Amino acid sequence: MKTKYSRISKLNRAWGAAYRSFDELRPPKELGDEKFKPSPEAFRSPQDKRRWLDFITWYHQAIIDFAEQSVKALLKYYPAQKIRLKPGGSAGGVNPIAWGTYCPGYARMAKSYPIVLQPADCQGAVFADKWTGTAYQFYHVKECSEPAGNLKEKDFVRRMFSDASIGAAQFFTYEFEQHAPTMQKYVHLLTGKSGETEIAVYCPTTLYRLGGNLQPTIQAAYPLRDLCEFDVVDEILIADGALTVKRYKVLLIFQADLVEQSISDRFEKFLRSGGTIIQIGDSRIRNIEGKTWLPRSRFKRVQRVEGSQAWLEELVPQLAGSRGVDGKLDGLWTCKRGNQVFIFNARDKLAETAVAGQKVQIEPCTIWVPD
Repeated sequence: MKTKYSRISKLNRAWGAAYRSFDELRPPKELGDEKFKPSPEAFRSPQDKRRWLDFITWYHQAIIDFAEQSVKALLKYYPAQKIRLKPGGSAGGVNPIAWGTYCPGYARMAKSYPIVLQPADCQGAVFADKWTGTAYQFYHVKECSEPAGNLKEKDFVRRMFSDASIGAAQFFTYEFEQHAPTMQKYVHLLTGKSGETEIAVYCPTTLYRLGGNLQPTIQAAYPLRDLCEFDVVDEILIADGALTVKRYKVLLIFQADLVEQSISDRFEKFLRSGGTIIQIGDSRIRNIEGKTWLPRSRFKRVQRVEGSQAWLEELVPQLAGSRGVDGKLDGLWTCKRGNQVFIFNARDKLAETAVAGQKVQIEPCTIWVPD
């Protein structure tokens, strides 16, 4: 905190506190309550929110810093190709904040070392895989996926498609004998290159750090994947310059109830540069102090009703023409990398589509790859 604020008076203004020196600082008092669960509502004032955000951001980074020191120690004695780091996983979405494992932060750290990162819980959970994969691609870190285990065959195939789509370069499983034929059939798709896209989905990191429920964003990723390939950009990546019109045409926002001002400034810059932001839902986008962000142009809203996918149909014409968008809600997930196209049939029935003018049939829960 001393590094961030330099003077205790500045910290006191930010936190609404009255400390006499940095030596008096302790972990948040809420941690002493066994029943306490972080939530945006638990921190009533902007000062309380800032105090918690400062703590949890430090907490996650401290664990990452410790991991980096471990990597440095190992590199003194082992070649880089012998070292891999397991930065937690994703729990099928985004890890609970108490776990202390925020995967994009590890990717940013590992960019300086030629090692492999091996995140766990890779199960074809769309948002989770994109959340890690986009960061690894952005920071040029090699990824080896690792599952939670006990995947049924159809889920294993979806995992292999998702791993290929996000740009995983290596593959790990606890159930080699069970799924060996499937791996032999599809493992060549894991090239380390991700699917092409000009669509990004926003991961609300500040809301997450405050204990907010990200399920509305996480669950929306499944039907959205039917419509298009997309990346997931969180606030770490956005702060490091990932949100540019050179990379993306459209940013989709499902949740942004609380956003750091520096991130909404990046939103504004993206809009001014010619990008488009589409917010699905009607919640206000506010900074920690409660000020609402009022975008000026190229900002659109799509209404979202619980239990309805009308929002998805409304997105079809708005995303049409962008790279990575197949434009059809047919249960087929498409990945395109240069001249290569492969498609996963996410439904439990035979599907038919056209690729380069040729009709193809795809069995349920399989990946179609051209001959």
